[in-house]
Amino acid sequence: MRELLDGQDWDDTIERLTAYANFLVGGLSWLQARAGLPPGGKSGEDYAMEAIRKLFDSERTGKRKWDPERVSLYVFLKGVVRSDVSTDVDSVENANTVRPKDGFDPEHSDDSTLLEVIESFSGEPNVVRAIELYMDGETDEAVKCKLGVKRAELNRIKSCLRDYFDMKPLPKQVRITNR
Repeated sequence: MRELLDGQDWDDTIERLTAYANFLVGGLSWLQARAGLPPGGKSGEDYAMEAIRKLFDSERTGKRKWDPERVSLYVFLKGVVRSDVSTDVDSVENANTVRPKDGFDPEHSDDSTLLEVIESFSGEPNVVRAIELYMDGETDEAVKCKLGVKRAELNRIKSCLRDYFDMKPLPKQVRITNR
């Protein structure tokens, strides 16, 4: 099995697994807000890397063992990611943490990274307002309505944010099968 793992294209696997995890995370309610972040602020890449760590730990722990005769490595890792995301969705922290009712206020935030992002878009009020609305857990449709913009403008705003963070857009359709 070591030879199979050594011959794996890990860059491609991590990229695809991260996109899959982002897709799963983005479609769920976190900390009682639609499209929020999972407990602990985990990202799709965190879930992908944790699944890979569990794979390598499986020889020592006996848990999460991959059988290359039964399933491809990528499908196996997707299952680990799906399980970990499901565990976090059902966690006590996710169920019992309530976001503040007054919403996100950038002027009183101590998140320096977020403040840097907002500052970099200070000349684009729609982008700043979209960030605030997304931080409050609003959906794309709600952000579009509250900004009073068309879908094309919302897509431009999201593209600006993706470019800022050097992120790739998620595939239009990702199958969540192989259960």
